[in-house]
Amino acid sequence: MNNQQAFDIMVQHLRKQGQKSRNNGFGTCLYRGPDGLKCAIGALIPDVVYRKEMEGQAIDRLLINERDRFPQLCKLFEGVNELLLAEMQDIHDFNEPSQWERRFKLCAEEYNLSYTAREGVV
Repeated sequence: MNNQQAFDIMVQHLRKQGQKSRNNGFGTCLYRGPDGLKCAIGALIPDVVYRKEMEGQAIDRLLINERDRFPQLCKLFEGVNELLLAEMQDIHDFNEPSQWERRFKLCAEEYNLSYTAREGVV
């Protein structure tokens, strides 16, 4: 997977889902949330790679500080800039869905990625 492929999957997923993946009790964002919801990064992680112990940790921390615990995750994201992943995680976690498109566009510009605006969104 490369940066563009990861970005496209995350954007498409969040557009379709239209809401955050979070713990209903605490409002904490989750890779895998209730009712099958997933955050931007969660959309990239196959079920065979996902582990509940990933929850509560930022993706860049998992990839840098937890390499030994999550080698399959690190392998999955070889070729993808961990700062891009962290940016997309922040877009999901710290912005309302109504702000996502604007942030997707800025993210694409920052990482030199192709971005196509959602139909009907300026």
